[in-house]
Amino acid sequence: MIPAIYFAKTTHLRKDPFQHGFTYSTIHWLVDVEELPTFPGFNFLVKFKPSDHLGDPNKPIAENVRTLLSERGIDLGSSPQILMLSMPRSFGLVFNPLSVFWCFNNGTLKATIAEVHNTYGGEHAYFIDNSTGEAGRIVLPKAFYVSPFNEVEGSYELNLPFPAPDLKLKITLKREGREDFTASLYGSGVPANFPNLIRSAAKQLIPAIPVWIRIRKHGVWLWAKGLKVVSRP
Repeated sequence: MIPAIYFAKTTHLRKDPFQHGFTYSTIHWLVDVEELPTFPGFNFLVKFKPSDHLGDPNKPIAENVRTLLSERGIDLGSSPQILMLSMPRSFGLVFNPLSVFWCFNNGTLKATIAEVHNTYGGEHAYFIDNSTGEAGRIVLPKAFYVSPFNEVEGSYELNLPFPAPDLKLKITLKREGREDFTASLYGSGVPANFPNLIRSAAKQLIPAIPVWIRIRKHGVWLWAKGLKVVSRP
């Protein structure tokens, strides 16, 4: 079912130095980057731009992903397919804390890329070679400043299986043998047709706004509770 719209829930759970969590609704799209969906007359509701993702903003998303794979020594062969889970740009606005790319060669998953964005305009790509990773699961060193309450240290356990059919993703930040923070994304998909586009717009007209507001709001709550702020490197 490509493309698909996932009406999902995102949960953040902090466990150290005290427990705090929140859940909010999100709408993600699963698309083939070689055949991005268009809705003539309604593209202001859903648009995928290269500048919102990794690589050269003047090149197509698919080309940028293939370049990253090539740098890692991954060749998708003669029957490539790259599927991206992301929130689209709507009314010119977008904020994607996490986009995931599943990269296939003739139906076999070869690599998974987790593209992380912070609220300061930065981005970083974590790479899973699926010839060694277990169904999109791997532990990697943390290499990117995301939260003002977490240093760039420790490791991420990435559990990013391809939606089949339900979406069940989880990222866990680990330090010194303990789980400090987890973020999960889960939901069910429907065909990305015009009726479901209108349904998604009725539910969240501009998906970027509630996501950005909730992250900021809970950041203020943590700061008010006395959690130490870590400066950007």
